[in-house]
Amino acid sequence: MDSVLGTEDNIDAALAALDALRNKWAPDTPSELCEVATISDEHSRVEEELLDLVAQLKVRRRIIGQPCTLEELLNPEEEREIGDSPYTLEGGDAEIIGMVQREMGLARGEIEESEELGE
Repeated sequence: MDSVLGTEDNIDAALAALDALRNKWAPDTPSELCEVATISDEHSRVEEELLDLVAQLKVRRRIIGQPCTLEELLNPEEEREIGDSPYTLEGGDAEIIGMVQREMGLARGEIEESEELGE
């Protein structure tokens, strides 16, 4: 399994390692590798098309300077930044879920409003 886990960013190497494991431990079982390999081939084709489109934009002077890499296009730095947001609650998801559950319970009459909690 280490051979599969060691191929973190290489789909083709991971597929080959999985196929080798299947051949070693279950040689009589059918291989689904062809179907998965098709997905990998399609991924490569789409990646090439996106990079061609970026190159065309550069030629047409719609991109000034160095074009972004595919990774930068798909995962922009702005989306990875973690910071304060006016839409976050101090308690996180648990606090939001609790608030919604309280409001639903109030609406159904399952719980009563409490002045101590400010509701």
